[in-house]
Amino acid sequence: MDRCGIPFVLAICTATFACGGTPVRSEVYGEEEIVEASRKEKPEWLGAPKCPSGRVCAQGTRTRAAALEHARTDAQNDAIKDFGRRLRSKAESKFGNARQEGRIPELGETPEVDQRIEDIYGALSKVTVEDLKVEDFFWRKVRSLGEDHRYHYYFDYDALVSIPERTWNRKVKDLLDEQRRKAQEAGQQALAKEIDGMFADLEKEEGK
Repeated sequence: MDRCGIPFVLAICTATFACGGTPVRSEVYGEEEIVEASRKEKPEWLGAPKCPSGRVCAQGTRTRAAALEHARTDAQNDAIKDFGRRLRSKAESKFGNARQEGRIPELGETPEVDQRIEDIYGALSKVTVEDLKVEDFFWRKVRSLGEDHRYHYYFDYDALVSIPERTWNRKVKDLLDEQRRKAQEAGQQALAKEIDGMFADLEKEEGK
């Protein structure tokens, strides 16, 4: 029997090896492929931001954007939010340790203190930045096979941005000073003391 001589065998042969032994790539719904990118290799800072001396960096991401311009704008805005996320994370760690060590009441023991801490978290999360500079970026144009058996395109974008370290430290100090004042006015001296500790931590970082 000749190779691929029977229609059924021919169909299998054509779909799988094209009768020549070379596999044919089958398209799968949801399969994605990068068809264009701003560079060939991923930047080293992706996932682990590195910053020039004297500046503070943050990384932002936008995925599946319909247009490159929208992806860029959203990624940069996400990087700005990342400054606040990192600052809040430090505060959560600071107050978490203070609660474990008994320096401030446990969560739920004193509603007024709990609310003040939540207010601090909220203020730090919404920190605004000035003198923003885009240090680097990395975008990819991705092709995806949809359920309609058509290719759809979207953009993934990562941005690395920075602000002057002095500008950042001044902004953080202003925020902490305001929250310390509010704690003192409310008679929450233990909490005000913890905020003082955050001041001290910031000054140590400045001295490095």
